[in-house]
Amino acid sequence: KKTQKGPPKTCTRACWKYEPQADPDFAAVRPFTAEDVRKIEQEMLGVYLSSTPFDDLSPRLLADCQQAHELELASQDSQALVCVQLVSHSTKNDRNGNAMGFFNFLSHDGYKVRAVAFHKTWAKIRHDVYDGRLFFAVLYKSDRGWSVDGLMPA
Repeated sequence: KKTQKGPPKTCTRACWKYEPQADPDFAAVRPFTAEDVRKIEQEMLGVYLSSTPFDDLSPRLLADCQQAHELELASQDSQALVCVQLVSHSTKNDRNGNAMGFFNFLSHDGYKVRAVAFHKTWAKIRHDVYDGRLFFAVLYKSDRGWSVDGLMPA
């Protein structure tokens, strides 16, 4: 017994049921915003090429912030105000069962900064923490690294 082939999934020009599709109206498509382009670049390439989220902030605000490469030269027991984007964060409990936050930041000059928010600070800021968000952060340098003393959304 012979079985016939089923109909094709999609018709091509040679098919007798082929109906040509209308060309899309590209004028009706809204152009990408700078934020859309940044999201695509970050998703596809992992870096920003055309602009960064910091470009939306005023240059005067950025001038008041220290750059991350200056943080390496900072003396111990010093504080620094930096403008950062939160790349990722996690929470863990200390040995007393208190929650702490661990942050991976990207500074406005392109450097990565890691910092910790201890229990009291974490309790104050945890509701404002979202990955990808811009912040003005007050960081404190100790012999164990950087800790977050304050975090304010930009």
